[in-house]
Amino acid sequence: VTILSGNFAEQLPSYDLTFAEIKDFKGFENRFIILVDLDDIDTFGTNFSSLYVGMTRARAKLLVFMNERIKKDL
Repeated sequence: VTILSGNFAEQLPSYDLTFAEIKDFKGFENRFIILVDLDDIDTFGTNFSSLYVGMTRARAKLLVFMNERIKKDL
């Protein structure tokens, strides 16, 4: 597993599994994105831009794992 950092772009293309928080992932795209730990809608407040960033970086498939109770709110 490779953790994305500011100099990760120098290593592209990478064939490793990569991990990042949404705030560190802006500007990077992958074929597959797995978005996890969406437990509480209040984490995003009224600003969903970081969630949008995380959900729009997948070129082929997006998987989202979230708490069932916030599913209807999203």
